[in-house]
Amino acid sequence: MERWYRFIIHRPRFVLLLILLLTGFFAFHARHIQIDSSLDSLLPDNDPERQYYNDVVRLFGSENVAVIGILADNIYTPPTLQKIQRLTDELRKIPEVKNVFSLANAPDIIAKITGAEQELLIPTIPATVAEAAVIKEKVATQPIYHKNLVAADGRAAAINIFFLESITDNEFVRRGIDEKIQAIIDQAQGPEKIYYTGLPHFKAVSARAIVEDLSYLLPLALGLILIVLFFCLRSVRGVMLP
Repeated sequence: MERWYRFIIHRPRFVLLLILLLTGFFAFHARHIQIDSSLDSLLPDNDPERQYYNDVVRLFGSENVAVIGILADNIYTPPTLQKIQRLTDELRKIPEVKNVFSLANAPDIIAKITGAEQELLIPTIPATVAEAAVIKEKVATQPIYHKNLVAADGRAAAINIFFLESITDNEFVRRGIDEKIQAIIDQAQGPEKIYYTGLPHFKAVSARAIVEDLSYLLPLALGLILIVLFFCLRSVRGVMLP
């Protein structure tokens, strides 16, 4: 150990250069660090609960579904139904979105059973209140959509967003998919209240919160270390050398 001390004392420039090179090497590769905010990463691979969760996902499909909720006094009005149609179309334009499911493109189950030519629940967006009332009566005959795409009292509707299976959590954050969806929602706000939720949104918000915390926690930790070193060593040189 004493030889190392002597080497550091007699070769200070070499030691500093070596430290700078190592710092630069690790700083260069630090750009590849990824923040994983997924919940399943908290469980070991051999955990029974995680294995059960993976089995459920394989059986029923991915849980990465985002939901947009639209609240209004009555969604069965031409402006609100037009807004649902417009949101559905805009969300489908996002490249990472696989499918969007809402009242605007929901199939007419009864029509399919009876063999009718019209397959959509709402073939055309109504232009009048009377036409919207007809749509309300039609939806009432297909309760499978109640509490799924529309509330039974007609005061809320949902838009379900399904993403490509190839999109990982990190890519979801890196590509700014969450921000794209939020921007579309912000433009459509009012007079209806529009909310955005779902596991992908939760993961994206968590990842941003982690980055925000690190942006001030790391400098704070470094400052505390420097203060402790100064009080222990009582010199600026003793603080800067470590």
